[in-house]
Amino acid sequence: DWENYWALEYTSGPSEDLKYVEQIHKYYNYFYAVLAMSCLFSSFAGITRMHKLQANESALGMRRCLSPNPKLVTVLAEYLALLLVQFAAEVITVIYMRLFGVQFGTKYPAILLVLFIACNIGIAGGMLLGTWSKCSYGGKIGIAVAASLIFSFMADLMVPGIKNSIEDKLPILNRVNPAVLVTDCLYALNVYDNYDRYFRNILILTSMAVCLLGASILVLRRNKYASV
Repeated sequence: DWENYWALEYTSGPSEDLKYVEQIHKYYNYFYAVLAMSCLFSSFAGITRMHKLQANESALGMRRCLSPNPKLVTVLAEYLALLLVQFAAEVITVIYMRLFGVQFGTKYPAILLVLFIACNIGIAGGMLLGTWSKCSYGGKIGIAVAASLIFSFMADLMVPGIKNSIEDKLPILNRVNPAVLVTDCLYALNVYDNYDRYFRNILILTSMAVCLLGASILVLRRNKYASV
């Protein structure tokens, strides 16, 4: 298991066993990055919801702007519905990976908490991007795809070792990259006995989610239309 693997790393010098430990780490970190990317891809749903809530972007948005319901209630209802669906998808993904042999350890409540907060970041980030009136719907989707892939690349999804290189040269990038924070949380749960590193990352992720959601609600509520 992971604890034995990393105990071996700390007690062994350069050897075939250490090389094997490094290969195991790279292998599992790839799956952690896949989960992080799938959470960030929930931004597409957030962009679509905002597209359908704004009168200047869709016919449905025009009708919904005439609704007597407060915008805050409408946005939160949409947000919670998206969050339920996206988080359910992440749970199914974890179950699927586990059935095919990917080991996540035994701390599943903590694992699901990470994915839940990451889904919040993806959706809230997509909603904030969706409020950008000077960009087309397709352009917003393109920006979300590019940002998600760049974040995931920096979290070792495509090339192993990128995250460690950034940590050595410019660690602040890893502290503000949600994909890196998610993978680091999953890594910490499998390697460390305490939760210090895990909760540090959780605090940063939660702050990101709150700021993104608050900004998207604020921007949407301030939107005014001369006529609908």
